Amino acid sequence: MLRLAIEATEKDEATPIGAPARWDRGIASLLGPRGRLAALTASLVLALSLIVVGDLHGILMRRVHARPEYSWSLSRVEILPTPPPWLPGGREGMLVAVSRSLSGLDGRSALELDLDALERAFKHVRWVDRVVSVRRSYPDRIAVEVIYRRRPVATVRVSEPGGFTDYVVDEAGTIFLQRFPGDDEDLGASIRLGGIAPPRDGTPGTVWELPAEIGAAGADGGANPVVVSSAALARFLLEETEENGPFTAPDGTAMLLDEIWPLGPENVVSMLREEAEAWGEDPRSVDDSPGAILRAQSLRLFLKLRLPDGPSFWVFWQAPPGSEGDDREPSADEKVRMLREWLASPEPSFPPPDGALIFSARGPIWNPPL
Repeated sequence: MLRLAIEATEKDEATPIGAPARWDRGIASLLGPRGRLAALTASLVLALSLIVVGDLHGILMRRVHARPEYSWSLSRVEILPTPPPWLPGGREGMLVAVSRSLSGLDGRSALELDLDALERAFKHVRWVDRVVSVRRSYPDRIAVEVIYRRRPVATVRVSEPGGFTDYVVDEAGTIFLQRFPGDDEDLGASIRLGGIAPPRDGTPGTVWELPAEIGAAGADGGANPVVVSSAALARFLLEETEENGPFTAPDGTAMLLDEIWPLGPENVVSMLREEAEAWGEDPRSVDDSPGAILRAQSLRLFLKLRLPDGPSFWVFWQAPPGSEGDDREPSADEKVRMLREWLASPEPSFPPPDGALIFSARGPIWNPPL
């Protein structure tokens, strides 16, 4: 008996590692050869079923994506709100700009389109200030909501070592972008601004700050008032001529909105002293600090109108729309009416001689050079 027990123990210890446990052998003995075959068959069927189902899902998804109602093209993207009328190319112009960052995505299914990539592409468009949302809805509608930047209305050329830089400003006088020689991208209608000191920081999106020497003299900080007022006048004139047509010479030739300049510093001081004397004040009391002169210049603007073949003349517009000082200065709409009537009236010669057209409560008057 003792020997049998020892032999049984030795057999257990000699059992290879990984051999079926007693309960496995028990189940196998219960199932028998046929049961084991049935279990193996069931396992194989289950594995094959999982493979078939997984592949079937892929096949079904490919078929769904290939259906016409899920086809997608950039041209079908809905842009909210509709691009403003001043934006070059309108909606098509926006989509062309977006397409530069979406190479290879056009033509895919709307269900597999990378919305993050589409959002990044819209953010790269210079006309877009911010992307609010990108939404996908059944079956293939993609809507992108954006906030547009303000309209660029004017260009200021600044001389620099080795050349020049053109700064494009928007309707609020903020720098929209810098343009260098050879940059011919269409930014829409624009008026040139002159008589403006270079910006301290030309980074797009920043205000055109006061010159450093004026700030050092104690003038108010912030934006250059001449740039702000000139940009406001440029916007008004562009919108006026877009809505009602260009200003025309007596022979019907359309005139170009060429330049806007402030009255020169010396002339501003002389004018301020004359106005003070007319009001019974001491001309010597006039504030002739650099900051005060700059603010006065912002309310004394000239507009240059030019014929396509070269001849031009100046209009002393004075203050930009909404900044007219008193009842003696006509409103912007009244000035437009006076200018159109004056251009339509018979003149002995056109363009007129040196000087400038000024507006008064009695109507337009031709003034000799200041």
